[in-house]
Amino acid sequence: MYPLFHTVCWSLFDSEVVLNGQAGQWEVKDKDSLRQLCSEEVVIKDEDPYLQQWLTIISVQAASNHDIPIFRLYLEKSLSKIDAGNIILHSGLRLPCPASVKQVVIHTKERREMTETECFDIMMFVLQTHMLEQIE
Repeated sequence: MYPLFHTVCWSLFDSEVVLNGQAGQWEVKDKDSLRQLCSEEVVIKDEDPYLQQWLTIISVQAASNHDIPIFRLYLEKSLSKIDAGNIILHSGLRLPCPASVKQVVIHTKERREMTETECFDIMMFVLQTHMLEQIE
């Protein structure tokens, strides 16, 4: 019996994204397009459609997998909570900390003080990156 291998791919920001079934990671054929995208602010807004949020997460993960620096990851009112080192968005999507992010900016829906546990969870999240310079 022969193993079945299926290729999953689509175009993302003028770059072809392919799922590596063996590694379980998304890979990008054109790293220059991804590098250009990540050289600017990458924003995930609460009002963004689910698919757009998902595609942004995939592009951030692909950049991180290829050690492409992500200038700034801006979570605009999209953070619900942090659980086990992943940011959980209000949409329910999980965002693992990209290892190559330089800045993380988090704006919550309502202005409030963060609990000690929330601060600890955010610190655990950002400790997973090796390029972090700033968090707001």
